[in-house]
Amino acid sequence: MNIFIMGAGQVGTHLARILTEEGHDVTVVEINPEKVRNLDFALDVRVVEGSGTSSVLLRELGVDRCDLFVSTSGHDEANLVAASLAKKLGAKKTVARIGQHAYYDDALELASAFHVDRILSPQELTARQAVSYLEHPGLVTLDDFAGGLVHAFSFQIDESPWLDKPISQIQLPEHTLIGLIMRGNDTIIPRGDDQIRRGDLVTFVGKSHKILAFEDLLKKKLARPNTVTIAGASSVGLFIAQKLEKHRFSVKLVERDIGRCEEASRLLSKTEVINSDATSMESLKADGLLNSSVFIAATDKDDRNILAALLGKELGIAHCLAVVRQPDFTVLTGRLGVDHTLIPRAIFSAHILDMTLSPECLARSVLEKEQAEIMEFVVRDGARISGQILANAGFPRGSLMAAIVRQNKVFIPTGKDSILPRDRVVMIARSAVVQDVLRMFTSS
Repeated sequence: MNIFIMGAGQVGTHLARILTEEGHDVTVVEINPEKVRNLDFALDVRVVEGSGTSSVLLRELGVDRCDLFVSTSGHDEANLVAASLAKKLGAKKTVARIGQHAYYDDALELASAFHVDRILSPQELTARQAVSYLEHPGLVTLDDFAGGLVHAFSFQIDESPWLDKPISQIQLPEHTLIGLIMRGNDTIIPRGDDQIRRGDLVTFVGKSHKILAFEDLLKKKLARPNTVTIAGASSVGLFIAQKLEKHRFSVKLVERDIGRCEEASRLLSKTEVINSDATSMESLKADGLLNSSVFIAATDKDDRNILAALLGKELGIAHCLAVVRQPDFTVLTGRLGVDHTLIPRAIFSAHILDMTLSPECLARSVLEKEQAEIMEFVVRDGARISGQILANAGFPRGSLMAAIVRQNKVFIPTGKDSILPRDRVVMIARSAVVQDVLRMFTSS
């Protein structure tokens, strides 16, 4: 696809890298000369210095031949204008990134009038993921494929009878398999003699929705009372609090800036807003936050979030999450004991990837730390793997066919099974071989 990105900040640069690795033609428009130089040095993309809100520049660059235009600058109003302008000039799809909580609802209303196809907020998407985690504690991702017939879910395993046992000896629910193990920076497509270790992030793929059974087995249910403490009245923190107010949780928001506290009090109706410092152990004790079952560090600073989450763990809070904008920090958070890391730019990029699917790829989900993906394909007549026996199909190392749906029946395939036209197939693949897997489902 021919994709334009306005803005070479953290979100835009990350998105450009991901899309380039996917094989797309990427043009980045950035008004800051230093950011232009940095991106031009770091990535093999076309980088143009200028304003993405300039119709003259966009015409010169050929935005009318653009399949997807994504405005990702740090200015919400400019993003909306740029996406609207690109659409008017002929871009097929346009997306405007919105960062500020206060502007999000207005942007949703303006999108139709401005003819912008989608409004996406990394902060709002991050809040959704946080709430999903709280609904199923320990559950990092949850996706369904083949119209809901196949589910994939990833748990971080801390305590389990499965620890240090060969996978071949683990009794899983029927029609379910272990498709992937993430251990630090290692991504493992497991074999029968591989073992699950404490702290591993394990991805299960199965026929039916077995989340409650896995929660019972892995002992990941929230302790009572269901009180959630959020550190930071940032845009992410406000989105999380607002969403949790609609659920069964009691919510407390801790913010050291009095002005932000007053704003949060105006926006939130059921949340207890506390003017305090979430990175101070004494403050956390004094404010009575030790009874929380979940602690979410969502300030604007990564270091403060990591520190606050670690303090929460030290004080005995069972589930501590941290919002981290630098993906490199996720290696540290896992080793230090933070239960789950929320990365807004990665969550945003995953949603953009969904808009670049080929006809053969019906759905895809980027897993934790972007080290692997789950993909759903339909096998078309003429595809390279159509009619092949799985053992002879030639799938690359680092990939696994996790499930086949044939005539609405799901089964976990073996090497002896054939791949037939019109099968719907669920694949797991390490990021390094995703493009090789995609090619297997194209016409030969």
